[in-house]
Amino acid sequence: MSIGFVNLSPTAYGVMSECPGEDEDVYSIDYRVVKKTNGIGWNFFRHSSLPAYVKAQMEAEVAELAAPYVDGKVLRSRLGKVVSAMELKVMLLGSAADIHADPRKGAASNNNINRRRAIG
Repeated sequence: MSIGFVNLSPTAYGVMSECPGEDEDVYSIDYRVVKKTNGIGWNFFRHSSLPAYVKAQMEAEVAELAAPYVDGKVLRSRLGKVVSAMELKVMLLGSAADIHADPRKGAASNNNINRRRAIG
């Protein structure tokens, strides 16, 4: 048995989040994951009310395998960095000077406008 990360698309995350009942969460049920018939993507189903490791009485083994991940440091390192709206604009446009340029014109023409302003 091993524990690892699963990268989910927003759609897959939504489907998995809808599987538990009202008094359950995503950790309290077992899932069945099946490759779609067209070969692109996966289908997620609720398999049972108890995870397989609980039925097999392997809680201690799972807790031991999960111990390195409990503090959340590894998970946080795999998530995207939180940035402000201004930082996002700078990343998308390439420089802070481009943020205030006319968005209807391309970045190259905006850079030329900024250069002309600086020169004359």
